[in-house]
Amino acid sequence: MARRTTKEKTFIRLPEESIKKLEDLVSGWTYDTKAFVRSRLNQYNPSHRLVFFIKETFFLFFFMKRKKRQMNVLNNPEILRDWKKRFLYSGEINPGASWNAIIEKELTKPEYHYLIAVLDKELKDLHVPYELEKTFDKIYRAHIRKEHIEDPDVPKAPIVLIEGTSGSGKSATVREALEKVIFRNEVIPTVDWAEKKEEILANHSLFTSLEDVDPEFAMKIASKKRRAFYHRLARIPILRFFLKKRIMENLKYFEEKGMTVDSSIITPNDYQTALSGEPGNYLKRAMGNPKLSTIRHLEEAHSAFGKSEGSLGGGGAEKQQRTLIDTSNIVLDEIIDGRRDCFLIATSDQAHRFDSAIYRRFVEKGCIIDISRYWMNAENLKKIIYLEINRHQIPSKYNEDSKTLDDAAKRIYAIFKERSLKISPAYVRKLIESIINIRGDFIPDFLDHSILIRSAFELVAKNVYGELYSKVVDRMDRNVQWDEYVGDIKDKFSEMANNCFSYGVSEDKGVVLTGPPGSGKTFLVRTWLSSNLRVHDIATSPSALQDPSSPVHGAVANLEKVYDIAKMIAPTVIFFDEGDALAPRRSATGGQPSDALTNKFLNIIDGEIPLNKVFTALTTNRLDILDPALIRSKRLKTLEISGHMRQKDIFDIIKKHFENTPHPREFEIEKIIETAQGICSTPADYTSFTEKAIALCSTEYQVLQKLRQLKESTRPEKCDFIKLNFKTIIGILDSVKAPPLIK
Repeated sequence: MARRTTKEKTFIRLPEESIKKLEDLVSGWTYDTKAFVRSRLNQYNPSHRLVFFIKETFFLFFFMKRKKRQMNVLNNPEILRDWKKRFLYSGEINPGASWNAIIEKELTKPEYHYLIAVLDKELKDLHVPYELEKTFDKIYRAHIRKEHIEDPDVPKAPIVLIEGTSGSGKSATVREALEKVIFRNEVIPTVDWAEKKEEILANHSLFTSLEDVDPEFAMKIASKKRRAFYHRLARIPILRFFLKKRIMENLKYFEEKGMTVDSSIITPNDYQTALSGEPGNYLKRAMGNPKLSTIRHLEEAHSAFGKSEGSLGGGGAEKQQRTLIDTSNIVLDEIIDGRRDCFLIATSDQAHRFDSAIYRRFVEKGCIIDISRYWMNAENLKKIIYLEINRHQIPSKYNEDSKTLDDAAKRIYAIFKERSLKISPAYVRKLIESIINIRGDFIPDFLDHSILIRSAFELVAKNVYGELYSKVVDRMDRNVQWDEYVGDIKDKFSEMANNCFSYGVSEDKGVVLTGPPGSGKTFLVRTWLSSNLRVHDIATSPSALQDPSSPVHGAVANLEKVYDIAKMIAPTVIFFDEGDALAPRRSATGGQPSDALTNKFLNIIDGEIPLNKVFTALTTNRLDILDPALIRSKRLKTLEISGHMRQKDIFDIIKKHFENTPHPREFEIEKIIETAQGICSTPADYTSFTEKAIALCSTEYQVLQKLRQLKESTRPEKCDFIKLNFKTIIGILDSVKAPPLIK
């Protein structure tokens, strides 16, 4: 287990000139330079104190003055970026030793600590929502520092469940919140207090006290004197031994001394095992010693807290899950009752899978946070936009309080609302990054360009869902013409699709195409797409969405990802073959595994955020096993493609295929129809029959051409030709009614 010390305040004494010099130095560096220098500073290995003291004393003895440090390398980009020049300057040929020598030459110890603090602040890449930071701070003070806080917002027990969709930044935000609120030390530069006191009292009478002029600064001086007093006591061994309790209490009061806590992250790999009964023991062991102050971040919490989906007499997997549920209930009760000193943060994107007893404990004694609602706060969104712009070193002068970012946040909200997308840090940051990659800059006016936004969202979808994107987007064959589909049903389909894309009719959000195999359901969608090239298509099936490691819940997650991709690249047609497997009729008890997929699909089609410019097309030949809730009003409409052909439709199909086929003699299509009607019933059958007839004609023509060229061939070549084309030759002889003797 990882033992860590909670945050401490470190006061370093620096002249105002040095503070300003370091801040100006960092502001002149690019983002990459800041990251590079911070890495080198964190890897700095200072020489032994005795060696450092001897060096300083030797310099003072010979030159009668202290060594003055000048930032020759840190202020010079050419030396800073050129490793050869750094080697010459430092006199070292090892990169690590070279940087150690440079840092010792150019920075004092206080300057070194303050420079790291400034770089950490500048390179902060994650934003913790203000609301979450406030909640964690209250829990830290109430349940870790054991302060008595009478605040209704403080949970009764230190158990927090943070839920949100994939990409909402749950785990990363929790880790950053723990670091910022509990563990990250504060480096506070201080100036000459006596000099500042004289400046404040310079314009007042001799008998005026500092408390009367600047009481806040007077309190700072008093606090500083008290800290200095206890620091002096702590340096005296005898007093430190006898007054240890009082010294440590006061230093902790000033947060100059942190507390030791056991902090770690628990993942499913830490407790999942094939041994029956062992997952619960592994989880309890991962939670640490109940008597020590611990902080646990439980990722993918539904794996530990998820309800068992099998019966009581189920197999090994169900038994293992029940041991996890039992252990989790015991651990949570220990935390609630105070028998286990632990701050537990659970993160999950599938809280609906939680065991009801466990979920009730979070509701009644802890708190449940939907992190996605924090990103609806414009202040949090502004911070995300600023961090991404800052990371790309955009030359435009933005700051955290810029009014320009307020405008950008409003437009981004409008863009995501138009696409029915939930705001998440991953999507917003990728959108800003894509715009910058396309245009090389970022200004709020770019957010009004619909073509640019669509191109940027395509990059977002590719970056976030790379493998899935390549599997499903623009996979349908469009090498057909709208005129090639015969039947009036295509006009109804076209009207529904146009209502969705062009007129925003919410009732026309999708269609279920039902009919026997070969009736032309898929062909109808292909022909419509061929005439609407600006519309993307996503083609997949329920079997393709399944994840082998998690057949049910993996398909649910992939279904949500597919619709997120569709919303990003809208207008989009999502085509599901085998639609009856995507939303089968739910069981009466709601306990079937397939019910989760049906529920998710129904929620997407008619959820809290209505779809916009995303048209869903399902095909099925078993409408009876489709869940009836899917085809009721305001969800998907039904179009029946029966496959029964009128004489005119059959004539049009055959004529369409034969119109580009050269033929020296006239022939009657009616005779072909008469021949085909005995063996064909659906459009696919007539199309296949016609294409096969044309292919046979083409093959026979080529065989006859080669037959004419056999006059000058050898006997073995003639025999080989007859062997390879025997069936075709017999068919030709039959068609011309050749005498039996020739055959």
